[in-house]
Amino acid sequence: MSGIKSTHPEYENNLKRWKKVRDVVAGEDAVKAGDYLKVSQDKNVEMYKENAWFVGYTSTTLDWLEGCVFRKPPKINLPSNLEYLVSTDQEHLSLSQISRQVLKEIGQTGRVGLLIDAPKTPEKITLAEQMSGKYVPRISVYPAESIRMWRDRSNLIMLEEKYYATKPDGYALEDKTQYRELGLDSDGYYYQRVFKDDKEVEYIEPRNSKGQRLNYIPFVFIGSDTNSASCDKALLYDIACVNINHYINSAQHENMLYLLGSPTTFITTSLDPDELRIANENRQITMGSSYAYVLGDTGDAKLLETSDKTSLKTAMDDKVAHMLGLGAKIVQSSVHNTTAEEMYQKHKAEISKLDKVVNNINDGMNLALQYISDFSGEAVEEGAFKLNDDYYDRKVDPQLLLTQIQLLQNGVLSKNIIRNYLRGFGVIPENMDNETIDAELSHDIGGFSLE
Repeated sequence: MSGIKSTHPEYENNLKRWKKVRDVVAGEDAVKAGDYLKVSQDKNVEMYKENAWFVGYTSTTLDWLEGCVFRKPPKINLPSNLEYLVSTDQEHLSLSQISRQVLKEIGQTGRVGLLIDAPKTPEKITLAEQMSGKYVPRISVYPAESIRMWRDRSNLIMLEEKYYATKPDGYALEDKTQYRELGLDSDGYYYQRVFKDDKEVEYIEPRNSKGQRLNYIPFVFIGSDTNSASCDKALLYDIACVNINHYINSAQHENMLYLLGSPTTFITTSLDPDELRIANENRQITMGSSYAYVLGDTGDAKLLETSDKTSLKTAMDDKVAHMLGLGAKIVQSSVHNTTAEEMYQKHKAEISKLDKVVNNINDGMNLALQYISDFSGEAVEEGAFKLNDDYYDRKVDPQLLLTQIQLLQNGVLSKNIIRNYLRGFGVIPENMDNETIDAELSHDIGGFSLE
């Protein structure tokens, strides 16, 4: 059964990249534990690492991207029997939390997988068990490292799963690994096989709400570029690489300061050692102004110290600027005086990439909900899930609104276009449709018609 641990060539090619971004996002401890500093044997490795300082530009960027998308909650429209997907409990994430996790995974590895599954319902089930939600279809998130093998999106997928097992003492827990094979048999029907300790321990034939076997694998790939099975580049990979190089420069810079940071006294004198000692009454020459020292006719004393503007410091500053250019969001005083529109224009390139990811997540989540529909028998409308794509607070442009009103009066625009414009800025509540507005305007208040 050694074949169950085989990996796809793309998996092997991307594993180191995924680890690099994950370490950088995790922070200083993870980076310093990694093999990112190349230190010569004559250096104190631990001191070299300890003196280096790591700044979490990449994790700040990921937090900012998450904040942009989730500054408003996702729009979710589900039938009442599937509303359990919107809530969370101790064992399951809500759709909103799943989409947050998906965004973070794409930021760090460029891909993520969703498995839609439902436990087999026993022939006899109590009302309490039915109400508990134990046998309803759910969505499980698989990070890139857990999707080890895929031959074809509709043929075979091998997943790695971690779980805790209780030790013989009945208390302590230990990490365990199992492998789940998703595939289509020779008749084209979906099956699952679970392996533990290289042995097959379970064979499953999932069925839909009508008791029929599925003719597809209910697994969804979501990527930073496309939603195919191929590995996409991590959204934050470029920033993470510069972040690591900034850390390397910091280690070099701090080591230089350790060696050369303290001022060093250099003395030249025309006196020989005995003459110098006698001339200064046997006093040892030290720093400070307590004594004056005789150095001879051509003697001189100077302090040698490093400059504030070293090549290493310049290299670090250049990398910070480069990360800003790549989209790293660092709070600066100038941000407080920046309008939302200026922020939008400044980060337009990053937003275009974020738009693609948000659209991919929407497509993937909606496909997952269609699979949920097959398992549950509950119809789910197309586009039932939609993430927020209004990333900044932007105010209504009074001049544009006035122009639209004039076009309305001239019969060029409809009133619904203006309403949709105002709805996008929150002036009209999103849940208030045009029919409701028309109904309210049809009433007379105080003798005056609001039509």
